[in-house]
Amino acid sequence: MVVDRSEQRHMPWRLFVKILNDLRSIDFRSELSLHNYNEPLASDRIVDEYILAHETLPAASLTLYTNGDYMSPGLFGRLSSAGVARMRITRYPRRAEADPREQVASVRNWARTALGADFPVHPVRQHNGMMAVVQRSSVRVELLLPDIAAHFLDRGGTVRSLSDGDYVRTHPCNATVAAAAIDYQGRLKMCCNVVSDWGGHKNYFVGSLRRNSFSELWNSPMLSELRERHGVADWKLSAICRSCTHRMPSRVSAGSLQDRMIESSRDGKRAPHSG
Repeated sequence: MVVDRSEQRHMPWRLFVKILNDLRSIDFRSELSLHNYNEPLASDRIVDEYILAHETLPAASLTLYTNGDYMSPGLFGRLSSAGVARMRITRYPRRAEADPREQVASVRNWARTALGADFPVHPVRQHNGMMAVVQRSSVRVELLLPDIAAHFLDRGGTVRSLSDGDYVRTHPCNATVAAAAIDYQGRLKMCCNVVSDWGGHKNYFVGSLRRNSFSELWNSPMLSELRERHGVADWKLSAICRSCTHRMPSRVSAGSLQDRMIESSRDGKRAPHSG
């Protein structure tokens, strides 16, 4: 799938403020990252967004996911001052089939220029590539050298080259419990693998945060039923999940987003089902 991203589209500021206030009303303390199939550092207001998020949700863990192309020591400092506590910087190779070990030297040079930091000599192999961690002031910086061909996802069938036509998922999924994904229009998605720009995913939006509170949508009948079915690997309501290889934690600990939402909206009205 190819999507035209020549025009930058921001979430309306008023809607952004509204969502943050929704999260404050439930005493949100989990991870918050401001991205959705885009490069967040391409936005000229990203620092202001993190400043407001930190002011509104001081107990939340602010995280940045980026490819690092626009990173500089100055921008890093402003993001750190804005409250970002963790950065996952994925340095993509020129070729999807490239071995992450081939990237070590170039990423080391990039880190010196973009972060003003030395890159560890021996990044550690993990499930999706190689990872090195650099602590810069109060920010944990995770530098990922991805193994795209072997471990990356097809994002609900939108990345055809990564799809396995013979694979059928038989293990449960916790994505609808462990995390919430919201697009720039304020729509809560079934999970992070739903791509807003693709018509094939139009039935996997739970509802709009323009009209409903976060609590209402998070506890809606649609998400509740999806969680129940996904917990037993039943994909009748979500065909795109049949071939998904995304693995989330098998258990969600107390104090998680799901536990927090259930606790805070137990007596609230439920949102209407959104197909």
